[in-house]
Amino acid sequence: LRLWVSKDVASELERRWRTPCFTRPPRYALCLVVAKPGRRPGNYTVTNMTCLATDSTYLPCRNDREALIASELLAAGHSLLRPLRFDCAPSQVLADFAILDGNDPEPVFVLSPTGDEELDLAKRRLASVMQRHQAPMRVFDA
Repeated sequence: LRLWVSKDVASELERRWRTPCFTRPPRYALCLVVAKPGRRPGNYTVTNMTCLATDSTYLPCRNDREALIASELLAAGHSLLRPLRFDCAPSQVLADFAILDGNDPEPVFVLSPTGDEELDLAKRRLASVMQRHQAPMRVFDA
């Protein structure tokens, strides 16, 4: 299914998600699209979308460091989940991954620059609070 995005919409999406997915597309990407039926059969109108950079297995990763950590965790036999919070402000941050091996998910934070300073600061703050409260988690620093 081919969808067309105007230059203005592409610029707005890049600004909103703080990622250059259209002007400098990643090698692998996952596009999430909200669409409604168009006027003619077989046509669709996109009402919202995001484009997330991924690793080669299409697991969303914002940078090479996240992709490396994800591949190491998967190679070690862990079940891994990536929370998809593309509809939230960067200050509403979650862990980068969750390990699903035990009874409770174990948050994983990859504290390397993503190109979004607000997001990076919010992740560091959340990881710091969780560490102070001795919550089970893993932190991979840059």
